[in-house]
Amino acid sequence: MRFFKNSRLTFAVLAVFVLATACTKPISSENDKAEKDKGKEDTLFPTKANALKPENGQTCSDFKVIQNESNKVQITFEWTDVEHTANYLLEVFESTVLIESAEVQGTETTLNLDKGKLYVWMVTSRNAFGEEISDTFSFITPGDPISNYVPYTAQIGFDFDQENSLLDISWTGGDKDGDPLTYNLIVKEEDTVLIEVSELSQSFYEAIPAISGKAYTAEVKSIDINDNYSISVHREIAPN
Repeated sequence: MRFFKNSRLTFAVLAVFVLATACTKPISSENDKAEKDKGKEDTLFPTKANALKPENGQTCSDFKVIQNESNKVQITFEWTDVEHTANYLLEVFESTVLIESAEVQGTETTLNLDKGKLYVWMVTSRNAFGEEISDTFSFITPGDPISNYVPYTAQIGFDFDQENSLLDISWTGGDKDGDPLTYNLIVKEEDTVLIEVSELSQSFYEAIPAISGKAYTAEVKSIDINDNYSISVHREIAPN
């Protein structure tokens, strides 16, 4: 009988020990989780900025006259402040030629540009782990044009049909001279070209197969009757 009592006591002590161990989270595992969570925060990629000014597809009204440079104006560029970004790269193009670029810590800067021209610009959000390029935006500087205006960059919209796994793309083109436009369209899924068509008269393309979680990019080249052109790029991830 004494042996039986001692055995029951030993079992009870062991049960209490196991229960206490099960209810106590090891300190080391908590520290490991905290380190993992911290690592995730430290490796977050920047997100995409959006233009605030100059207003997209418009003649710029926010400018300053430059003394002793009658053919130029000072234009203010401003964009949204986005998460996980250390700095921004502003790039300004005339057609596809890079005219100006600037590395900016904040979300605003100024550049001196020629009067009476259409410019295309984009902003790249950057940190130590990567970068995210914005859509393309366009505007015209005030003043008389040197020649026929280049078309505005098209404003592109995506419409994902999740039920049928399809993507419809539409865009709005424009030209200050009122010239009729045609469009060349390239659609990519990640780095794979899905669609490549030229001389479209319509401003839409429908029923493109789309997979949830994949990134899709549309590039629209707007061309006028004088072969002036602009290129617009828009990118979105298909919703899950």
